[in-house]
Amino acid sequence: MRGRMTVGAALLALAVMGTTGRAEAAARVPPLHAAVEAGDLETVRQVLAQPGAATEATPDGTTALHLATDLDNLAAARMLIEAGADATAANRYGVTPVYSAAVRGNAAVISTVSPSGSAAAASTPHA
Repeated sequence: MRGRMTVGAALLALAVMGTTGRAEAAARVPPLHAAVEAGDLETVRQVLAQPGAATEATPDGTTALHLATDLDNLAAARMLIEAGADATAANRYGVTPVYSAAVRGNAAVISTVSPSGSAAAASTPHA
């Protein structure tokens, strides 16, 4: 999946960039989000050792778990859930990590983030 920007990554980039320059935007991307986007599990592990890292969100409410599910990154999703990430946290667009996993259709990610382990647990975001 490297080299292809997902919808979640694009929304994250837009939310972070706003009206600022690229350097300023890059400085505001939470380290955990950057590590998940890069697929760097060692950095994900290190950042998750910090209190509150698993639930940190961008200004639009996107968490690292949103990115992990959008990227079908099962290992990162498991690490985030084990560290206390909220699979039902909705971003500004009403999208939850559970919903993102269901849309992507990856059964292993769905069972990791869904309380019941099924796509049926994912609710449609409200516009």
